[in-house]
Amino acid sequence: MKRLREQYGVTQEELAKVVQLSRDKISKIEQNKRNSSFYSLDLIA
Repeated sequence: MKRLREQYGVTQEELAKVVQLSRDKISKIEQNKRNSSFYSLDLIA
């Protein structure tokens, strides 16, 4: 996810605002430190 986000020039903060998750949650998902629900992943996709 991080690679695609960076490829499109989107910051974690910008992505977090769009999908209504915290920047910290986005960061942890990218680092595989947090499992995400299918709902959250669907919002990001």
